[in-house]
Amino acid sequence: MSKPFFAFIVAASFVLAGLGVPVVQAVPPVNDNIANAIEPTDIETGETGTTVDATMDSGEPFPTGYNASSYQGTVWWTWTPPFSGWYEVTTDGSATDTVLAVWSGSTYGSLSLVHVNDESFAGSYSRIRFFAVVDLFNPQPYLISVASKTASRGAVALSAFQVPDPISTVTAATLSAWCVANDPSWCCSTCGCRRWMASSCCADSKRSRN
Repeated sequence: MSKPFFAFIVAASFVLAGLGVPVVQAVPPVNDNIANAIEPTDIETGETGTTVDATMDSGEPFPTGYNASSYQGTVWWTWTPPFSGWYEVTTDGSATDTVLAVWSGSTYGSLSLVHVNDESFAGSYSRIRFFAVVDLFNPQPYLISVASKTASRGAVALSAFQVPDPISTVTAATLSAWCVANDPSWCCSTCGCRRWMASSCCADSKRSRN
């Protein structure tokens, strides 16, 4: 594992062991890095994990708006939705303050942020709703990272499930308030939130994050 801090801990462990001092070596979670991302067995019912002793890899990107102080110790899952549609991904039930991110790509260098969220629920849980595009002939997985927002670490709960198309439940009269309450990034930058449904220029872009 090419992490300087982890290497320092290992070296220090040998020194202390030579002095007869008992040493407990931290062991990162199995899905601590992107190469070991876990494929969920039943993400709709819910997966579990932990950010205890999780680290940040060299070259691992921070989501837009986050840094080393607000995005610490990631664990990774790889998930392929069964088909295209709207999905919700959430860390509801986690025992630590989480930052949830969904990415496309397969390596740190190729990652492209789809969406990131900190606290959508009352408390410290995260929620993302996005339109997943799945090529049935060549399906590509999304990568999901869960980080601790602070140095405090703990158990993580992760689930993802299909949700109704939000357009079908939103009227023009309530659209602006709905965009602000749910996620302004759903509204295309060309037309803006208030004109999203009324303008044809958003027909192709309204289902994707800008």
